[in-house]
Formats: sequence, C-alpha cells, structure tokens
Amino acid sequence: MSTSMPSFWRQITQVHRLVGGKCKNCGTVNFPVKKICTNCGGVEFEEHRIARRGKVVTYVVAHRMPPGVQAPIALAIIETEDGTRMTAWSTDCDPYDVKVDMPVELVFRVVGPPGGGAVSYGFKFRPLTE
Repeated sequence: MSTSMPSFWRQITQVHRLVGGKCKNCGTVNFPVKKICTNCGGVEFEEHRIARRGKVVTYVVAHRMPPGVQAPIALAIIETEDGTRMTAWSTDCDPYDVKVDMPVELVFRVVGPPGGGAVSYGFKFRPLTE
C-alpha cells in the first residue's frame, strides 16, 4: 500500500510548486516569498510561477555537509529565464562539472534526510540536456 503526500503539503507554493512573489511596485520576483520586496521595499505581491530553466550565476563545491547529505555537492545561485535568483543544490551530475553560465533546469527531488518520519522535498538543479 502506498501513501501520497497530503494535499495541504502539496499546496505549499514555495516548496512544491516553485511559486514566488512578484512585487506589484517594481516587478521583482522574490523567492522564497518575502514580506518586503528585496529591491524596492514594496509590500504588495502577486503569485508568480518561476521558470524551470536558467543558468548558474555562481557556485561552490561543498565537501562537508550535514549528516544524511552526500558530499561533495555543488551549491549554486541559479538565475531562471524570468530573472528570479535562487539557491539550489546540484543533482544528476558531477559537482566538479558545474560551471558559471551552465544552462540548467530545476527538478523536484528529495533535499534532506527523513525527519520526524517525513522526507523533505524541494528543488535542485541539473545540467540542461537538449
């Protein structure tokens, strides 16, 4: 018998649906959603579905990670096609192959060891294959 993730967990926009907050004042997309825009200080936002493709802006290869997270792993700032910047771990690639300006896509993966009986999910990046 398999169980599915409860619907209230699937609806968490930042974690499971990759949705940020687009500032109504300046148009900057904040991810994760903030109460105050990081660009202009605005406080009104609308939901914005973030693009899944982008490129690596900068990265570091981490050799020491918390228990349960396999190292080495690349941690990068990704800029998506719509200009949103976010941090993500690498997956499906050798962390030493990650490069600045490398085209990537965001994929839904396990991001942490089970805690309290539940697996943690989120977005990681992998090289974009055409």
